[in-house]
Amino acid sequence: MATAGMMNEAYFTGRKEIVAWIQGKYQPNLQRVEDLCTGAVYCQIIDSIYPNSVQLGKVKFQAKTETDFIHNFKVLQAAFVKNKLDRCAPRARARVAAGGRAGGRAQVASSLVA
Repeated sequence: MATAGMMNEAYFTGRKEIVAWIQGKYQPNLQRVEDLCTGAVYCQIIDSIYPNSVQLGKVKFQAKTETDFIHNFKVLQAAFVKNKLDRCAPRARARVAAGGRAGGRAQVASSLVA
């Protein structure tokens, strides 16, 4: 099985290309990469890779508050555990990076993409 090193072309994909792909596959109203902070798209992506692993009925697709974002990442984390994936959703780290405010939305999205 081949692995993708840090110089792989996938690491040089632009924001516009990522947004266009997400708009085409999952959420047409996504405007910026920073809008991924709600966690809803991540839940959709994991559910498409591992069908029926995410309880999509529990995902708050219209999330606007940090509490709703955290709820979505808990749903995502449950799917990770169910599928024995060792990457955890960075809820606590995102809150610390944001200083406890919703102003640090980009940190949540960027830490999952990284």
